[in-house]
Amino acid sequence: MADRRRFFENLVLFCEQNGDPITAPPQVSKQNIDLHRLYIAVRSKGGFMQVTKDKVWKNLCQQASSAITESSAAGYQLRRHYEKYLLKMECAETHRSYDEMIEFANKLKKKKKPAGDRDSTDAPPSDTGAATPATPGLHTPGPPSAASTPAPQTLPPPAGAQTPQQPPPQAAQPPPTARPGKRYVS
Repeated sequence: MADRRRFFENLVLFCEQNGDPITAPPQVSKQNIDLHRLYIAVRSKGGFMQVTKDKVWKNLCQQASSAITESSAAGYQLRRHYEKYLLKMECAETHRSYDEMIEFANKLKKKKKPAGDRDSTDAPPSDTGAATPATPGLHTPGPPSAASTPAPQTLPPPAGAQTPQQPPPQAAQPPPTARPGKRYVS
């Protein structure tokens, strides 16, 4: 208990000195996360760089708060809270550069392969823009030409869909005629 209290006292002081004070408990999925438990869990798995490299942030959800279910979104939020509140403290303890660790994490994000890219050793696509027999229907991206850009189409509403209806036009009514002895107020 004393270690936990000392950890939070140091964390609050450290965050204030670095210009990022903790004003409210960080949350994931509307559940408060325990920064002490998160810090211990990340450090036990090798630290920020190792957890990021192994992509196991979502596996730490239960350790940060038992009320959080494991999901990629929750793991991403945990990582963001760790970067904001705990990473600088880890860097101070391990004598590593905060900027280098963030850069490392960002490089891993950029290494994601787009869907459909199976092997980086494939030959680059040709400049012709035509489909090749090996990859039917694929062509190199480029500015669309007028010939290849289809004209916009107006589609009919789906069957059963209600369309806004205009009230039927009303015939112009002649103004009331004045009768002797009757007053009309308009």
